[in-house]
Amino acid sequence: MRTLLVEDDNDIAGNMIDYLEARQHVVDYAYDGAEGERLARHAPYDLYLLDINLPRQSGFDLCSLIREELGIHAPIIFTTARGELSDKLRGFELGAWDYLVKPFSLAELSARIAALSLRDAQPDDLAVGDMSLNTRGRLLRVGDREQRLPNIAFQLLVRLMKTHPDGIGRDHLVREIWGSEEPDSSPLRSHISDLRKRLRELGSDHEIQAIKGFGFCLLPVAPAR
Repeated sequence: MRTLLVEDDNDIAGNMIDYLEARQHVVDYAYDGAEGERLARHAPYDLYLLDINLPRQSGFDLCSLIREELGIHAPIIFTTARGELSDKLRGFELGAWDYLVKPFSLAELSARIAALSLRDAQPDDLAVGDMSLNTRGRLLRVGDREQRLPNIAFQLLVRLMKTHPDGIGRDHLVREIWGSEEPDSSPLRSHISDLRKRLRELGSDHEIQAIKGFGFCLLPVAPAR
């Protein structure tokens, strides 16, 4: 697994590199965010491990660049001393797949990486009705229309498409996207509303419907009366 590690503590970085390389990772290392950006632009990686408080550019900015500008879907894990819920939520909003607060054990890091590798083993394209979603580029196509989805809308649609025609529970959806720390219901409602709007704009023959007391599902659009 080719891995980019961006970490400004040389001792922590050295321990992580030794541990990962002993487990068949090829690790490229950057001390600051600007060097991390240079390496990220040079070639895609299978895994990104990012500190947040970095010289010259924050890990948040680097994560956003990897997801939005470079369009890379590979796992990103924040490894940071910043353990506030607001930081965790921001990390997940920007596209991180996991968030480890220092100090953490290297064995736990390895277990998280293994779990994310299984999660990433999904087909490049998902399809429901007239919708086709490319999971590598986050590109949603409906007929001859297409739109690149922001991270949270993409994650929601992936889970709705993978569970179709069944629904997915609200609590499960929150845990899958925001991790173990559950925000209030407002973020989920607003992101569901945004995704519904995008599906309507593209003219999809499916829409997101709420299942009272459970969660959400994709169903065919009801014919106009």
